[in-house]
Amino acid sequence: EQANEVAHKNLDLQRQLDVMTKKSEKEKKQADEMFQKNTDMQTQLDAMAQTAENEKRRANDLAREYDELTSCTWQDQTTQCLGLFLLGTVKDADACKGACCKMDRDQCSTWQYDKNLGCFVGNPNSCDGDYGHWTGGQRL
Repeated sequence: EQANEVAHKNLDLQRQLDVMTKKSEKEKKQADEMFQKNTDMQTQLDAMAQTAENEKRRANDLAREYDELTSCTWQDQTTQCLGLFLLGTVKDADACKGACCKMDRDQCSTWQYDKNLGCFVGNPNSCDGDYGHWTGGQRL
């Protein structure tokens, strides 16, 4: 009878061990799946971070290009230039310079302002006139 009891206990222990083994295998499978999902998500995050970095670089490049296109550097031009056109609505030298700067370089390479004559912009034929008291500039 004692041998029967021991055999019965062994059988119960074996069943418990089988249940625990199956549970452990199931948990290991879940852990492996979670690890794989985590790895996949990390890969996606890395790709998104790289895309964001590339977009940031591109935005900076575009901002730099925009600044180069919209900023103007001028060399003083105080002798009268011929071949420019009058901008009648412009009332001071800063506005005249700004108006020229907003135009494409091929539309306005030179601006000139005289308080009595107004604002003239464009691409001059020559800049050797001596009429007026000009404030102005040529794009560099």
